[in-house]
Amino acid sequence: MGYLNCAGIGYNVPSGDVRGYDQAGYRGEAYLLSAGDVKNTLWTPNRLAYEVNVPAATSLVINQNFYPGWRLTAGRGSIYAAGTLIAVHIPPGRYQIEIAYAPPHVLFALALTLLASVALIVIWWLETRRT
Repeated sequence: MGYLNCAGIGYNVPSGDVRGYDQAGYRGEAYLLSAGDVKNTLWTPNRLAYEVNVPAATSLVINQNFYPGWRLTAGRGSIYAAGTLIAVHIPPGRYQIEIAYAPPHVLFALALTLLASVALIVIWWLETRRT
């Protein structure tokens, strides 16, 4: 049942449209809205990859909640929310689709951490020179 039951301490993540394998309406972890084939080639918590082969434009729907910060990093198409699920509009053809979760606030947090680290090193250096 994977991420349906993985709420951590302090988290209350609603499942939204996400379905478990034993729930009504479950269509798989990834599926197409029309004809074609899709195969999962990579799954990590923040990066997903699929091999798709579709004869006409369609959408790839992923059984995972959509949050701002999901980006299309490889392949063709555009990412959007299908209800509360992640979806990608894809044109016809055979190719690899990869999406990654990289919200902008992560870069801000990294910059803030680096700035604080430099400040601490400068303060430590000044204090050791004083003694």
